[in-house]
Amino acid sequence: MRTYLISQFQDGKVNPFILDCTLPQRTYCQDTWIECLISTDITTPNGQAKEEAILYPNPLSTTLQVQIPAPQKGHLALEVYNMLGQDVGGKIVEIAAPGTFEGELNLETLPKGVFVLQATLHTESGQERLFSKMIYKVR
Repeated sequence: MRTYLISQFQDGKVNPFILDCTLPQRTYCQDTWIECLISTDITTPNGQAKEEAILYPNPLSTTLQVQIPAPQKGHLALEVYNMLGQDVGGKIVEIAAPGTFEGELNLETLPKGVFVLQATLHTESGQERLFSKMIYKVR
């Protein structure tokens, strides 16, 4: 939006070097700021729409709020890995019924840096990796 506001002072031309919070939305980079989070249409192999997980705040300082769609009951494993692939934390929660799991993950003991959060749903019929997303710890 700022690029269009400043364009009135540049002969109506948009300045490509001014960044704003819509840049992630326009480039489909979803894991930056919650205010700019957009939903995308993701489909499963059978053609059904798949809900997207929401992680916020990202970057974070101590705790990460998570909203994860769970298509069936089972155990949801939230695992945090560092950039060397080492397991550095996480937790397992029970999903009693299909729906959305909402909770928080305490990452207070981790140093600042870049980590990967992986969510896997373990059910009677097997396991399904729901997602792997990068998270950024700033303090």
